Amino acid sequence: MRIPIIAFFCFYIFNVDAQTINYFEFEMGPKVDRYNAVGNENVKGLMPIGVGAGVSLGKMLSEKSYVEVGLFKNDYSSNFEIISRDLEGQELTSKINRLYPTFSSTQLALMLGHRLRLSEKWTIYGEAGVHLFVNRRLDREGSLGINSKTQNDESGYEENIYVTTFSNGFESGSFLLRLNMGCYRDISETMAINFSISARGSSVVINEYEIQYTTDSEPQNQNAKLQTNGSQLGFYLGLKYRISSFSL
Repeated sequence: MRIPIIAFFCFYIFNVDAQTINYFEFEMGPKVDRYNAVGNENVKGLMPIGVGAGVSLGKMLSEKSYVEVGLFKNDYSSNFEIISRDLEGQELTSKINRLYPTFSSTQLALMLGHRLRLSEKWTIYGEAGVHLFVNRRLDREGSLGINSKTQNDESGYEENIYVTTFSNGFESGSFLLRLNMGCYRDISETMAINFSISARGSSVVINEYEIQYTTDSEPQNQNAKLQTNGSQLGFYLGLKYRISSFSL
């Protein structure tokens, strides 16, 4: 059902006529994805820095409003921190900096935006819309064993920690909400540089996986679950190219 709705939306907005497409845009930049730990207060999800990228086609509806349809490549990965204690009760911390590959995705963006021209060169804008998952692929389905060190930074004491990650899988979430704020600067009659901040997320879990760990002082198995609702914050740099006549 989703594909016919998307096709109708694209047909209606762009009217299958290339002359109704006003601009093409490419953007890329650093982003952080948030994974939350549940089931164990001693495990904390961290936010590694990755890269996101996408291309969009836009149509001006009026001098100030527009719509965009785009495709975005987004690979999700995560790492985490584990707090344990030695036999004397001092706190030990282990940051599992080896990224656990979770999944890759291609997302279709449907966005509605409003812009305000500040000067001859500068324009600010805001956008809102949805990202639909066109494709999702798990990067790892089996278990992964990690041998690392956990330590107390003040005393320098350290011991071994043994971590296993497993049960990587998709949950019910199939789309994300997206909000953008940014500005662009004209550099010619047909080109502009775009700077933006982008936030995405959903109200339901998109992906989750389990971890199990032991340390030298705590040999009994400890468990936790890492999950994400697709929450992401990105900072993007892009190029906007005018295809048909309108003011960038």
